[in-house]
Amino acid sequence: MVEIIRVDPTGIAAELGIEPGDHITHINEQPIRDKLDFYYFIADDITELRLMDHRTLQPSYLEIEKDPEDDLGLTVAEMKVKTCGCNCIFCFVDQNPPGMRSALYFKDGDYRFSFLQGHFVTLNNVGKRSLRRIIDQRLSPLNVSIHTTDPDLRVQMTGHPKAGSVMEKIRSLTQAGIVIHAQIVLCPGVNDDNILIKSLEELAEFYPGLASLSIVPVGITKYQKHPLLSQRVDSKYAAEVLLQIERLRERFKKKFGSYLAFPSDEWYLTAGHDLPHTEAYENFPQYENGVGMCRSLLDDLKEIEPLLPSRLENPRKASIVTAELIAPTLEKNLLPVLNSIENFEAILLPTINRFYGKTITVSGRRPRERELGSCWRGMKPRTG
Repeated sequence: MVEIIRVDPTGIAAELGIEPGDHITHINEQPIRDKLDFYYFIADDITELRLMDHRTLQPSYLEIEKDPEDDLGLTVAEMKVKTCGCNCIFCFVDQNPPGMRSALYFKDGDYRFSFLQGHFVTLNNVGKRSLRRIIDQRLSPLNVSIHTTDPDLRVQMTGHPKAGSVMEKIRSLTQAGIVIHAQIVLCPGVNDDNILIKSLEELAEFYPGLASLSIVPVGITKYQKHPLLSQRVDSKYAAEVLLQIERLRERFKKKFGSYLAFPSDEWYLTAGHDLPHTEAYENFPQYENGVGMCRSLLDDLKEIEPLLPSRLENPRKASIVTAELIAPTLEKNLLPVLNSIENFEAILLPTINRFYGKTITVSGRRPRERELGSCWRGMKPRTG
């Protein structure tokens, strides 16, 4: 059941005497487990509510005739996020130092929030009833972390005894029309080379139900202690991975009309390769996972460049603080545009991540408050 936490005094619920603190136990005889159930079942034309009165703790029944789009004028409690139950060898949570706020040590793995907010989940904690719910309620698309299609290796990588059944779950979901966006966190010496190729080929069999597949490099902080993560991603390794994936992308394009597999931006930047053209990202299905962000930035820059002033009335300066990995791209593409404006000077300050370690070279893992005063100490400003 779900608790009602707010009632609009002008709404239908208030007219019926529903109050904050009451609980909805059933809608049209269907048990209500959470907020997602509430919004799914409340859409019917005729709605029978079974409630638990917060004062008397007695059940009550209400029948409401309404249009599907009508709002009852009540708000129910948010869902509590479920933990993943995994112990992944590369988990960034486990690579945090001690002494930070508790939220940074929480490992979420809730398929409901994959649907609502785009979280990546392993599906390891999803049983038959949850699979049935996903299908019945059309909780699509879902973002799923695969890492490998080898059952034994996936159990080893995620530290979960049920991890080996993911392909069966993907098959059930895609056959039922649920769209999956998948990812592989690539760990050198663990799930790469032939294992990566096999995983990509086997996952491609689920296309178009499996609509996209990103490959992202493992992030390793200075606090990482797992023995399997001893090899770092360098420029040579990144170039080799891109070559492998590009061969498969071309095959997939000919077979499906889609590249299907998308390396994240870090591979191209680390290898020193040019970014793919915009069309190669196929509408950026995994933008939030770092796939195509740099290309999108360059496209946006090209679009706004004609709109920039040629001259400022008063001299101005700007400092752009960024991470090491993206710095060469910004130095090449952004600084010349900004410094072509008369009376304006922009400098680039690439920073070393002193909190997580020099191996973390992306901008999204920077605890700003702790580094603000010293993040570019010893780094040479760039002016383009």
